[in-house]
Amino acid sequence: LAPFDFRVDGVTSIAADTHKYGFAPKGSSVIMYKSKETHVKQFFVQPDWSGGIYASPTIAGSRAGAIIAACWATLMYIGEEGYVESTRKIVSTTRYISKELKKVEGIKVFGEPQVSVV
Repeated sequence: LAPFDFRVDGVTSIAADTHKYGFAPKGSSVIMYKSKETHVKQFFVQPDWSGGIYASPTIAGSRAGAIIAACWATLMYIGEEGYVESTRKIVSTTRYISKELKKVEGIKVFGEPQVSVV
């Protein structure tokens, strides 16, 4: 696979919905930034909120702590090797589905699927 990370020119952030391929609870996700300069633009500040100054690293504000803890526990339990193996299976399955669909008359697969979308 071609690189699709911070090594690619122009990539400044990467988002991952950990509740999808990360196998974590629904409602969890992660965003990573290449630099602190980009990261600081993420913060939301509302100085005129009736309860005082409101600042958050997300627009949504607070998240349930249980979801964050369960996401972290899932990531640690599966580990890097587990995710690499899962990725291998996903890519292999994508290639198999694409190959088999091309054999079906009337179905056209556009392009060459690289990861998980056919």
